[in-house]
Amino acid sequence: MPLTEMIYVHSKAFVIDDRYALIGSANVNDRSMLGYRDSELAVVIEDEDKIDSVMGGKIYKASRFAYELRTKLMMEHFGMVEGEVRDPVSKSFWKALLERAHRNTEIYREIFACDPDDAARTVAELRKLREEVRRRPQREQLTIYHQLKDEIKGHVVEWPTHFMENEDLTLSWTQLESLLPQETYLCPIILFLSLIHISEPTRLGMISYAVFCLKKKKKKK
Repeated sequence: MPLTEMIYVHSKAFVIDDRYALIGSANVNDRSMLGYRDSELAVVIEDEDKIDSVMGGKIYKASRFAYELRTKLMMEHFGMVEGEVRDPVSKSFWKALLERAHRNTEIYREIFACDPDDAARTVAELRKLREEVRRRPQREQLTIYHQLKDEIKGHVVEWPTHFMENEDLTLSWTQLESLLPQETYLCPIILFLSLIHISEPTRLGMISYAVFCLKKKKKKK
C-alpha cells in the first residue's frame, strides 16, 4: 500500500534579489539573529559573475551563483522548468505556482488523506476524510494511487489556513496543556520547539489550538 510521511528538511538558504545567497545554520528568529544567543555559522556568497536575467518583467543583472541556486531549487520543489521560474515576481509564475500547489494538495488528499488540510474544518470532517481512505479496498486504493501519482509535480502543497477553524478547541481542565497560559501557544519559537518531542495527536492539537487562540485574540481587538 502507498504510504506518505512528513520529512523535515533542516537546512537554511536565502536568495536575495538573485544577487546574494546566505547559506548556513541560522533561523529567521531572535535566537539566531540577535547575535548573543544561539551559535550559528553561515556563508554569504556574492558572485561577481553577472548574467542577464529578468525581474518583474524587466532586464536584470543577476549573480550567476544566486540565480542558479534559486532556479534549481524552484525547479525541483515546484516541478517547473527554468523558463517558468526565471522571473520569480511575475504574475504568470505565481499563477502557475498556486495552481500546482492546489493540484498537488488535491492528489495527496485523495491518496493519503494528509492533515492538516483545509478540507477538514472540524474534527468530524477530519475523521470522515481519514475513514474514506482507510475503508477503501486495497485494490481500489492502489488503482487510485497509480492513476494520480504521476500528476504530482514537485513537492509544493497549499498551506492550510482554515484547518479546524469551525471546531471549539478550548482545552479541558483535565488536559496538562490547560495549565499554561494561552500566550504559550502563540509564541512560534516555544511552539515549534515543543513539537519535537511530542506525539502526533498532541502535535495536531497544539497547532489547532494555536490557530484558535490567534483568532480569539483578533476578535477581542
